[in-house]
Amino acid sequence: MPDFPLKLAELLDVKIEKLSFGGSGIARHAGVVIFVPFAAPGDHLQIKITQIKKRHAEAEIQKILSPGPDRSQPPCSVYGHCGGCNWQHLTYESQLRFKQEIVMDFLKKFISAESRVLPIVPSPQPLHYRHRSQLKFKDGKLGFFKKNSHEIVDIDRCWIVEESLSKQIPQMKKDLQQKNAALAEPLTIELTPPNGSDGFSQVNRFQNENLVTATITALTKNPLGSDATFYDLYAGSGNFTFPLIDKAGKSRVIGVEMHAGAAKMAQGRLRRMGLSPKAAEFYNSDVGLFLRRFPVKESDAVLLDPPRMGCSEEVIALLAKASPQSIVYISCDPAALARDLERLWRDSGEKYRLEQVQCFDMFPQTHHVETLVEIRREPNRN
Repeated sequence: MPDFPLKLAELLDVKIEKLSFGGSGIARHAGVVIFVPFAAPGDHLQIKITQIKKRHAEAEIQKILSPGPDRSQPPCSVYGHCGGCNWQHLTYESQLRFKQEIVMDFLKKFISAESRVLPIVPSPQPLHYRHRSQLKFKDGKLGFFKKNSHEIVDIDRCWIVEESLSKQIPQMKKDLQQKNAALAEPLTIELTPPNGSDGFSQVNRFQNENLVTATITALTKNPLGSDATFYDLYAGSGNFTFPLIDKAGKSRVIGVEMHAGAAKMAQGRLRRMGLSPKAAEFYNSDVGLFLRRFPVKESDAVLLDPPRMGCSEEVIALLAKASPQSIVYISCDPAALARDLERLWRDSGEKYRLEQVQCFDMFPQTHHVETLVEIRREPNRN
C-alpha cells in the first residue's frame, strides 16, 4: 500500500472548494480530501494537517491568505474556541445558501420534475434565537465546552441565546463563584426563561412557528375521512400534535412518544382539553413497537419527526407495508433522511414520490438545518 501523501503537522497552501455537511470546508491536495473547520468557500488558506484518516485528512487554519467572498467577521470574541457555533464566520445569506445546497445534494436522486423545491426559510432572528441552553461551570469558569474537549471556554455573553438570557450570564457566574466549591466534574447549568420552558417547542421558538405551520399545512392539505387517522410519531410533548388536533376536522389524531416525561406532559394536556379518545390519544411507546401492535391504514397520514439518527429500519419497513396515503418527514440530518427515503422507496416497491421539500434554518450560525419533506403515495399504487 503506497504511503499516504500528507504528513501530520505539514503546512499547505490550499483553496476551499465548498462546505461539507459537518460544517468544515473541503480542500484537496495530492488527491486527498482535507476537511478544514471554520473555512469558507473561496478561501485561500495556509493550513496545518492535524489528523490523518484512511481516506481523508483534517487540518486547522494557520493563516487566511485571502478570504472567500462569503467570509464575515464573527461577532463573538470566543468564536473558534467555544464549541457552540461553527458558521459565524459566514455571512447569514451564504449560510442559508450553503444549507440549501447541502440538503439538495443529499436528496437529488429523490427529486423529480413533479417535486416542488421551496426556498429555505430564514430564521426570524439569526442571532439571539435560542430560548434554552446548557452551560458548564468549573474552576470559576462558566461557558461551553471547547470543541472535542472538556475544557470550558469562559463567557460573559452568548450571541445565540435570547438576549434576556445572555444578560443573566455575568450574575449567574458571580453567584456560582461565591460558592467556591471544589468540583470533580463540571456542573451543568440550565439557561432558560424565568418561567421555564413549556416543553412544546424547539429551542428556536421564532422559527418553530413557521415549521409548525408548514407541517400542519402539508399534513392536512388533502383532508382525511372520518374513519382515518393522523399519526404524529416521535411526537415529543406535542409540538405538532396539538396544532394538528385543531386542523384535523373529523379525523382522529394519535401521538406516539417513547420519552415518558414528554408523553406524560402531552397526556396531561389532552386530559385538560377534555377530548374523547375517539378524537385524540397520546401513547408512551417505542414507535416500532407501536406500529407492530397498531398498524396504520392506507387511508391514514403520518408525521415523522425522529431524533438525529432518523427512523429505525423496522419503522420504515412497517410504514412501507402499511402504505399510508401521505408521510411528512421532518429531519435535522439530511444524510439520515436520504437513507430513510431510500429504504422507503425500496420497501414499498417505489409506491411513493417526493412531492415537496423545504429547509428551515432552525439553528443559525451552525451547519445544522431542519428539512421538511412531503411524500405522497403514487395514484393507483396500492
